[in-house]
Amino acid sequence: MEAVPRATAADDHGPKPEAYAAAGVPACLVVDPYTARCRLCTRPGDGGDGSEPAVGFGEPVRIIGTSAEATIATDGFPRD
Repeated sequence: MEAVPRATAADDHGPKPEAYAAAGVPACLVVDPYTARCRLCTRPGDGGDGSEPAVGFGEPVRIIGTSAEATIATDGFPRD
């Protein structure tokens, strides 16, 4: 999970998930308290980070297709 601070927002939304995908990390959840949205990046073998559409805080995020399938509740995530 990546929590996005203002200072590194550009990296946390772009190069960092791509680097995780290239390293074979099966899923990365980017949590942005400034937009109150989460983006799940999966499927690293598909030539990119395989991002799922962003969801707003309060909507559950389902991680499927990995060895660690889970549903993450986002309604308690802090907003800034």
